Amino acid sequence: MDLMQIYRQLYKKYGPQHWWPGDSREEIIIGAILTQNTNWKNVERAIENLKKNNLIDFSSILKTRGSKLSQLIKPAGHHNQKAKKLKLAAEFFTTQAEQNSAACSGTKSSACEVTSSPH
Repeated sequence: MDLMQIYRQLYKKYGPQHWWPGDSREEIIIGAILTQNTNWKNVERAIENLKKNNLIDFSSILKTRGSKLSQLIKPAGHHNQKAKKLKLAAEFFTTQAEQNSAACSGTKSSACEVTSSPH
């Protein structure tokens, strides 16, 4: 049994666990970066600022000046460093998605399933 088979069995039996708050995978990743060295209430304030400015996705983060991003996430602390990390994460995941999309075009491999769907 491979890892994806185990994952699917667990998912089928227990369903989504919702152990980390977020409306999307991108928001969960953003929250994971922002929560470093701070408490969750401060992260919630920073995420709310991002949502109010429609910056809760990687594409928007990549298009936003670092100084603006830094100001919006200030409640989470270490805002200059975290703004850089958000930009790097957005670039990384956007590049990975593009590469996977190109590599998986017309294919049904299990590696492609992992990147496109959780189950």
